[in-house]
Amino acid sequence: FEKNTPATFQYPLWSLLSDFKMFAFILVGQMEKELARCQHVLDKAQ
Repeated sequence: FEKNTPATFQYPLWSLLSDFKMFAFILVGQMEKELARCQHVLDKAQ
């Protein structure tokens, strides 16, 4: 084991906020669009 701790334990508030944001994207049907946007940003960075 590498003794890595999940970011959730270091930044619980940010983790909770991002969970709510992701849930909101799912509720309004925008999750696929957001995933495509993030993939485009990653592809552009490489």
